[in-house]
Amino acid sequence: MFALMGLQVFPSQFADIWWNGIVLFLTLTFVARPFAVWLGTLGMGIGWREKTFISWAGLRGSVPIVLATYPAAAGLGIGQEVFNLVFFGVLLSIAFQGSTLGPMARLLKLSAPRRPTPQFQLELVGLTHSDHDLLVVDILGPAGPIGPTVAELQLPGNAVIVLIARGDDLVVPKGSTRLRGGDQVTVLAHTRDHDAILHILENISLADPLPGTVVADVRRLTVPAVTPPPSR
Repeated sequence: MFALMGLQVFPSQFADIWWNGIVLFLTLTFVARPFAVWLGTLGMGIGWREKTFISWAGLRGSVPIVLATYPAAAGLGIGQEVFNLVFFGVLLSIAFQGSTLGPMARLLKLSAPRRPTPQFQLELVGLTHSDHDLLVVDILGPAGPIGPTVAELQLPGNAVIVLIARGDDLVVPKGSTRLRGGDQVTVLAHTRDHDAILHILENISLADPLPGTVVADVRRLTVPAVTPPPSR
């Protein structure tokens, strides 16, 4: 849609509206949108950092450009000028606000470190028909805090946790194994039970371990590196 709307724009016409486009962009960015966000979120318990980030999200996408076609569709004489003005403002928003969302989130301390990609995965290959499948669930929260043991989860049916990937470690789960924040849990279960398992694993409570708590009574499986045979 954005590309199709762009076909209606003649860049040579920006020479007549670029100054008004900059004024429009600055007004929307630093006055209109922050005012609308702060007014619209009154009483919602949203902190100032979150409000500031929402305000910085900016005017991006095809919707404003589609709305800008209405004056031209109504036959107004300034329809094309309005369309060019809005399109130019959206381009500025994409260039400045869209490209700085990451730095803004880090500046407001709203970003979280990217979770490392687990080094271990399982694949289920069956020779007969079965409604069992492997479900991979990320335990939400920062790495470190502990959750319930495997035995305390009360997973539905015959669901079994077959693997826990914890950073660079491969954890063989037992009943006494405690889950931690940042774990990636692989469960073998009926497909009909997947929603219930997701609800259980994504809503477990995590807490910092108390002194003397057995954090993980597990055996770690060391996977040796495989060296490919020399080519002949």
